[in-house]
Amino acid sequence: MKEIRLQTSSPYTLYLAKDLDKTTLQSYLKPYQSSTIFIVTDNKVASLYKDKLTSYLKDYQVQWHSLPYNETKQDLVSMEEYKTIDSILSIYQFLAEHKAHRKSLLIAFGGGVIGDLTGFAAATYMRGIDYLQIPTTLLSQVDSSIGGKTGFNFANGKNNIGAFKQPIATFIATTFLQSLDAKQWLYGYSELLKHAFIAKPSLFHLLQNFSLATLQKDEDTLLDALYESCSVKATIVMQDEKESSVRALLNFGHTLGHLLEEHSDYAIAHGLSVLWGMDFALFFSYTQKYLNEADYQLLHSYLQPFLSANPIKEYTAQMNNKETFAHLLEKDKKNTASGLTFIVLNQLGKASLLHNVSLDLLWQTWQKYVATIA
Repeated sequence: MKEIRLQTSSPYTLYLAKDLDKTTLQSYLKPYQSSTIFIVTDNKVASLYKDKLTSYLKDYQVQWHSLPYNETKQDLVSMEEYKTIDSILSIYQFLAEHKAHRKSLLIAFGGGVIGDLTGFAAATYMRGIDYLQIPTTLLSQVDSSIGGKTGFNFANGKNNIGAFKQPIATFIATTFLQSLDAKQWLYGYSELLKHAFIAKPSLFHLLQNFSLATLQKDEDTLLDALYESCSVKATIVMQDEKESSVRALLNFGHTLGHLLEEHSDYAIAHGLSVLWGMDFALFFSYTQKYLNEADYQLLHSYLQPFLSANPIKEYTAQMNNKETFAHLLEKDKKNTASGLTFIVLNQLGKASLLHNVSLDLLWQTWQKYVATIA
């Protein structure tokens, strides 16, 4: 088992292993033995893994709350539609009905949407109760389960209502990834690449040497990649827990990514949006002379097979309208009266914040970018 200790306002540990470590998990649950443990999940995760987690909780009183899972969509978009205030209210109602109190424990057992919703409920119910993360998707394991960002989407804005709430621990187990489909693997892979691009050349080289298909079958190498990726996010979070400065680097690729998500009404999933968003960020960095041609060609070429297999022409045509583009940018949380903060890449392993980027510059670059993919 690998461990990463986060020295945040509420310090906690990430545990990474092929499976949940029962002894370690129960050491965190022991203080709540006289109370009820509350678990929030979704129907699909519950159908696959409820019995497994229940076997670890035989000595505890447990209540389960499952959000729906839209089986017709067959990917992570199926949960994004539930990232709403109504889902938060359903968790509050669940906790109230079963008499949860300030000494109760919530467990987020699922993907990123479940983690974000459960974390926000934990941050706000009774003005704050403890919660623990057990992420079950690659995307949530290397991204949303680390760092304490919680929240939900409101008025067509992505994560625009939320709170910072650190879990008491996060348990990352590769066993939960066995049930993921090809799209879900790709979406999580996008965040592995992001961490490699902005801070960890050694992780990029590892990903070059082991294909995504290989990672799915080689748990030892996968665990190494997860550890390297999580270490990047943990290091940045410890430098800037509340995103007042360098934590914004973790939004590399997210400016265009969030635009694509919102404009498509989340038909384009987060992980795929970030892949396209990173390619646009590379294009911007290169054309604005922040990134040299060698690094641009290396990283752009690496992304191409994934992007070609997942075209977005249907949406880029609709977004090639300055008014629509500007309206979507207005919702970006990095937007200020003087312009947007955009994350550029300076070289493989080094990114920086570019402040006060004008709408006109982004719009002009976007038009040039669209022409390259038409």
